[in-house]
Amino acid sequence: MTTLAAAGDTWGISGPVFLVGYIALALAVLIASRGVRSPIANSNAPTGSSDGVANRPHDVAYLNGGDELALLSALTSMRVAGTITTPSKRHVQAAGRIDPHGEPLERRSWPRPGPG
Repeated sequence: MTTLAAAGDTWGISGPVFLVGYIALALAVLIASRGVRSPIANSNAPTGSSDGVANRPHDVAYLNGGDELALLSALTSMRVAGTITTPSKRHVQAAGRIDPHGEPLERRSWPRPGPG
């Protein structure tokens, strides 16, 4: 019977042959990954669409902290735009006109006069 591997060889491959093959495979993977990444990294293509997440800050706030943070984001946006005022803590008043084509969350959270 013919012996194909020595007693200390794993899978029938000697240590030096395995090491050379492993280094060659590692270099091939490194070269292939750089070849794939280079055109992507050097691309001048835009990174997002015009209606992407960057233009929807209330959606980002919702994803980051839920409905409370999204509402706070909408109220902050309206405060900066001057459409609401805060005369005291926990009170919000309408100070201007809301944009009818603005963000849906801002339109829904627009302060309306309540009873009494």
